[in-house]
Amino acid sequence: MKKYHIRKIAIATNFTPEADHALQYAVLLAKRYNASLDIIHAVSPAESKNKKAIFVSAAYEKLKEQKAEILSNHELEIKLFARVSEADVFLHKYCIENKTDLLIIGVQTGVKKYFAATKAYKIIMKVECPVLSVPVSFTQHHFHGILFPVRDVAGVEDKILYTKPFIDKEGAALYIVNFGKIDTGKINEITGIAKSQGVEFNVKDLQDPAKKNIPAQVIAVAKENGNDLIVINATSEKEWYDIFGENYTEYILKESNIAVVSITHLFESKS
Repeated sequence: MKKYHIRKIAIATNFTPEADHALQYAVLLAKRYNASLDIIHAVSPAESKNKKAIFVSAAYEKLKEQKAEILSNHELEIKLFARVSEADVFLHKYCIENKTDLLIIGVQTGVKKYFAATKAYKIIMKVECPVLSVPVSFTQHHFHGILFPVRDVAGVEDKILYTKPFIDKEGAALYIVNFGKIDTGKINEITGIAKSQGVEFNVKDLQDPAKKNIPAQVIAVAKENGNDLIVINATSEKEWYDIFGENYTEYILKESNIAVVSITHLFESKS
């Protein structure tokens, strides 16, 4: 069994309102988990062109201002970093080199071209550690209910592990919901892992053999349950484009007004 804890948090900022909102949440999460906090920024190569040093210096000054403001109200271990790079490439490398357990990003919801504009989807699919996306409209400071969707895709059973730190610290209820065709073996494996980790849970089945509206069902169930966190196995499936114009992961992040933890790769904490 892989081990996962949250002791090193990184927040990716581009100094937008949604990034500033996510930073506030990252501070609260770092305090709650007694974790260090890295505030990092990727300077766009296209925008900086021949003035890279100036852009990096300006970004670092903004980061320093954010750090000073945080430390005036909180005691935290904070590290700053800015570099000229495409965001997904920079964050992928940074999180590996710094043994990051959780990357946090701010997102807008309901914006059709959000991913093309901000590369958030590319970041989620590239970074190896879990990524917590915080919508700008999300104001909850604690997670009380966690939705864990189960789908007929490889590896979903391994990712129940990444809910445990949130459950342990938040005392949240875990809702394991089967979407699509019933796979008793997969459900039993997931619930078995949850039991072995001492996690209490509820199990619900929403059988839909056609599997034509799973992303929309996930959003609907989260609203119905009053969940404030969804944990998904992020994928690059194309089958949902015919229905929604986005794939499974894109649709959920665009439509969810609550936080989402996306796990793309099997990950084990190093620290």
